[in-house]
This record gives sequence, structure tokens and C-alpha cells, in this order.
Amino acid sequence: MRAIRSGEADVVVAGGMERMTNMGTAGATKGLAGAADDL
Repeated sequence: MRAIRSGEADVVVAGGMERMTNMGTAGATKGLAGAADDL
């Protein structure tokens, strides 16, 4: 994010993964809702 804002980079690639199999429905919903609203 800093590289793009500063003009150092125009395009970046970001990757990640989630493992939510042990969280249950309520925990997974809370986690995804929070992540969707966070920078």
C-alpha cells in the first residue's frame, strides 16, 4: 500500500489464504465480516 501511494509501484500482487474449518459458522462469519471492512 505504501509503495503504491508513494508512486514507487503502479501494480502489486497480494496473496493469502484462510483456514476456517475449526471456527464454526459464527466465528467464520465474524472473521469474514471484520476482514471485509478493514484496510
